[in-house]
Amino acid sequence: VMEFDPEDPRAYLEMAGIHRQAGRLEEASQSANRALEREKTPDGYVLLARIYLAQGKTEEAAAALDEGLRLDPSNAAAARLRDEMNALATSR
Repeated sequence: VMEFDPEDPRAYLEMAGIHRQAGRLEEASQSANRALEREKTPDGYVLLARIYLAQGKTEEAAAALDEGLRLDPSNAAAARLRDEMNALATSR
């Protein structure tokens, strides 16, 4: 049994990922935002961007990705997701 520390941003990111996989996107975005309130990390912003994309919120997803890349311009996950978003945008 894992103990939940309400101040640990990693716990919120884990919950966000679980909610996202289960299709509970509103709960996922709330958990991701709580994690980012505690610690702003590139991976947190990438996860939030993925959640926003699943919700059809492309502008919010792009803003989250921009913030993740601002924190770590060499973040591979953020760069890949940005490329995927650009490919989708140009194919429309």
